[in-house]
Amino acid sequence: MSRFTRYSSLVTQYPSLIMFDRIDLLTRYAWLKPINQPMIIGNDLDALLSAQFLHDYLGWTVAGFYNYTTVYHDPGINPLDCTWVDLDIHHPLIGSIGHHILRPTPTDRIPGHQLTVNPNLLRGIDQVDFTRKYPLGTIHFLLWLHDQRIPRKRAATLLLWLADSAWINTQHYRPNVRTWLADWLPVPELIATFDETNTGDFEEDMRDQVLTTLDIAELADADNIQRRSKFLNLGGHQCVWNKPDELIKVRRVTDLIERKLGWKRPKFPNHWAAVEGRRRSGALPDLISRHGSFDAFLANERVFSYVIPNRNRINFTTGLVLDNK
Repeated sequence: MSRFTRYSSLVTQYPSLIMFDRIDLLTRYAWLKPINQPMIIGNDLDALLSAQFLHDYLGWTVAGFYNYTTVYHDPGINPLDCTWVDLDIHHPLIGSIGHHILRPTPTDRIPGHQLTVNPNLLRGIDQVDFTRKYPLGTIHFLLWLHDQRIPRKRAATLLLWLADSAWINTQHYRPNVRTWLADWLPVPELIATFDETNTGDFEEDMRDQVLTTLDIAELADADNIQRRSKFLNLGGHQCVWNKPDELIKVRRVTDLIERKLGWKRPKFPNHWAAVEGRRRSGALPDLISRHGSFDAFLANERVFSYVIPNRNRINFTTGLVLDNK
C-alpha cells in the first residue's frame, strides 16, 4: 500500500477549500514536509530547480524521472512510494506537485488527482478560466510554500525567472502574473523584479549571465520554444532531457544551480528500471463527446498523466502501470 493512502481521507474532508494558506496546505498534504523522502521528477529546468531545492532544504532524494512516456527509476525504490515533483499525476496513490490546467469544467471530479497539489486546483481555475491559469513554475510555488528566500544575487534571480519561462510569460501576460504574485502566491524576488522583466536590459542580463551558460549544457531544447521574448527574441531554454544517458548534460545544469543558488545538487540513481506508457494527443471536445464526460475519458482510457495546453487540446499518457507492492 502506498504511503499516500493514509492522507486521502484528510484531503476529502475539505474538497472545496481553495485558500492559499501554508499551514493549511502542509496539514492537508502532510507528505509535502517530511525530510529525506524519495521523489520522481519531471524532465526540465523547473523540475531540476524544484528537486534541487527540496534536496537541499528537506533532504529529498531523486529516485527517478518521468518524460511523459516512460518512468525511469531506481529499481530498488517503488515509484508509488515517491513524491512526484513538477508533475501532475492522475493516480489515487500518488502525491504529486504540478501546475497545469487539469479540469475542463468545474463539474469534472478528476478523482485521480485527489493527492495532487496544484495552484490551479487550489484556486479553482479550470479550462473555462484559461486566461487566469497559473503562469509560474513549480519552484516558485515551493519557495512560497516553505517560505524560503534565494541569495541576493542577480544570476540567482534570473535563474528563478527562467523556470518554466516565467519571465516570458510575464512579458506577454502581465496582468495575470501580477494578480498571482500580488494576491495568491507572493514570491518576494519575483515581485521586486517584476517591472524589470519587460525591459531590454533584463533580457541582456538573462542572455549573458544565464542562457549562455545553459547553452554549454546542450539541453536548450531549441526546437520546442512556444514563445519568445519581446526584445531579443530569446527562447525559454528549459533544458529538457529524455533518457538516463543524457544525465551528464543534466549534471552541468545542476552544477549551475548549485553555483548560483547555493542548493546542493542531488545525485541520480546508478541503475535504472523503465516503465513505459504511450504518449497520445487528441481534440479534447471530441474525446469528451466520445466518452460522455471528461471523468469517463480518464477512467476508460486509464490515463496516467495529462496536460491541457490550450482550450481544445489534451496530451495524455496511457498504458503506464506501476506495481502496488
